[in-house]
Amino acid sequence: MQRGRDALYVLLQAMGIEKGDEVILQAYTCIVVPNAIQYTGAKPVYVDIEKKGFNIDPDLIEAAITPKTKVVIIQHTFGNPAKIAEIQKICQENSLLLIEDCAHSLSAEVNGQKVGTFGHAAIWSFGRDKIISSTWGGMITTDNDLLAKKIEESYEQIPFPSFFQVFQALMHPLIFAIIKPMYSSKIGKGLLVLSQKLKLIPRVIFRIEKMGQKPHFFPQQMSNALAHLALNQLKKLGRFHQHRKKLAMRYGEELKDMPYELPLNNPLASLKGENSAHLRFPLRHPNAQSILQAAKQQGLYLGDWYTTVLAPADCQLKDFQYKPGSCPRAEQAAVETLNLPTHIQMTPAKVERVVEFLRQQIG
Repeated sequence: MQRGRDALYVLLQAMGIEKGDEVILQAYTCIVVPNAIQYTGAKPVYVDIEKKGFNIDPDLIEAAITPKTKVVIIQHTFGNPAKIAEIQKICQENSLLLIEDCAHSLSAEVNGQKVGTFGHAAIWSFGRDKIISSTWGGMITTDNDLLAKKIEESYEQIPFPSFFQVFQALMHPLIFAIIKPMYSSKIGKGLLVLSQKLKLIPRVIFRIEKMGQKPHFFPQQMSNALAHLALNQLKKLGRFHQHRKKLAMRYGEELKDMPYELPLNNPLASLKGENSAHLRFPLRHPNAQSILQAAKQQGLYLGDWYTTVLAPADCQLKDFQYKPGSCPRAEQAAVETLNLPTHIQMTPAKVERVVEFLRQQIG
């Protein structure tokens, strides 16, 4: 698929989800997830996240189930596995389909079993900020032969992206390689704005999607050029995973005595049977938003997933059928969360700079 959101939409259609159905998902996510649900005509039903974590709270799922509920989507946020065994049991007892949203979690495991192999199907993303990146890219996996056949039949009917869309995707890493060293200056930011205005690089989320509407070109197959990039990146997955785990260990060690709330899945916690993909190393702090602003002023770009309960921030919650106040933990997490980079370009020196900055913020 051209994107993870395309994969989710095609999967929901193959599962027979249609108008009048309900699909359970967590709050504290990106709008592309409820969008894919709404594109089928179904209704997204939001469930709050855990008290100490960023994934859906299994204890709240059953209360959200109605006779119209057909699917539960679980998101392994930041690469940290959700409580999959508990959610599996709930779905089995209520005859619900289970989709794993593994956009953040390629390489994560639970008791030695890879995430994405617990549900009826899983969707994956190879976007520019994921575990591996081909700029755009997505995938569906399932071990159900009948479902796989329906997905394949649907896939063959959808078009490839245009040559220009592929060109934009291929230009993105090249242009960012030029811009990134200068991004903290006006020159770098100016080049980024110019590149976007000239449409040399694609936007992450299109304006029409931010309004809860489906783009005319959606969904699309994945282009051969981007598939080639993804396959090449996949060969490096083991190295990427070890690098992210090493950085997460470093962050955990350096920050354990500071007044930041560390993720439950951080390597120092040694949760039995869990192995995070460490897409980001999330922290919570009451002054997270001011810390993020201070970081930008010093040329540090820490992650801000998600500063609103449904990201990005320039969206109207009503367009995605979210009722403010319905998921208070997720709303609070959005205010208090900042996440630290673990990608392959983060060196030990850069990690030390981030840690020193965080020390200064509590000084």
